[in-house]
Amino acid sequence: MDRVIFLMDMDAYFASVEQVMNPALRGKPVIICGKGRTVVATASYEARACGVKTGMTYFEAKRLCPSVIQVPGDHDKYIDTSLRIHRLLLEFTDQVEVFSIDECFLDVTHLVRRNYAPQDIALEVKRRLKEETGLTCSIGIGPNKLVAKRGSKIQKPDGLTEIRTEDIPWVFSRLSVDNLGGIGIGDRLAAKLHALGIHTAGDLATVPIALLTVNFGINGYQLQKIGRGEDSSRVKQYYEHEQVKSVGHSHTFPKDTP
Repeated sequence: MDRVIFLMDMDAYFASVEQVMNPALRGKPVIICGKGRTVVATASYEARACGVKTGMTYFEAKRLCPSVIQVPGDHDKYIDTSLRIHRLLLEFTDQVEVFSIDECFLDVTHLVRRNYAPQDIALEVKRRLKEETGLTCSIGIGPNKLVAKRGSKIQKPDGLTEIRTEDIPWVFSRLSVDNLGGIGIGDRLAAKLHALGIHTAGDLATVPIALLTVNFGINGYQLQKIGRGEDSSRVKQYYEHEQVKSVGHSHTFPKDTP
């Protein structure tokens, strides 16, 4: 059987943590900035509804959303909450790979082999998370990490999307290379692909490999695999490579522009 991989992506993580811990902020537009800084690290969904985005300055956010509330980021608080979330996830599987401070991969293949449905497992993760932390997450389910990562972005916030092996060609054929950020293709690389006439993951999957290797060297082979939704990398066990310690270094607040 195919592997069953989850990517759990916390929703507006820093802002949501602040809203859970301070009831006065709930339902209000909130932005998180590093202490002594004015660049938005994340925005609550209420602020996003006004057009506020990560990377804006506080003053830009204020123009778009006059009622926005600026909260200084508290990295220790977010790390502590992440570790609580990790402990919850470890009740489902020891294959929990920390991808960032607010994202984790889980391999739940062993549970599916015991006749638990993937979506039921994901719903239980989401239920427990909400019950024990007050937070919501979006979960992508797929046969590999790359596909699960993509699935986690399809329905946010509080979403759940399963992409089965047989669905990958259809899903990826229509997916713009601009939407492959976080799974191997950033903005600059996407721009280069567009310049070569490669506009979708489907294009990337079917373009002659020679075109990719001429322009990107050996990385061309990996790019084509991304276009096909292929990823053989395993989900690491939680305590491998001191992942827990790395959480504290996985995010830094953006600096103000001089």
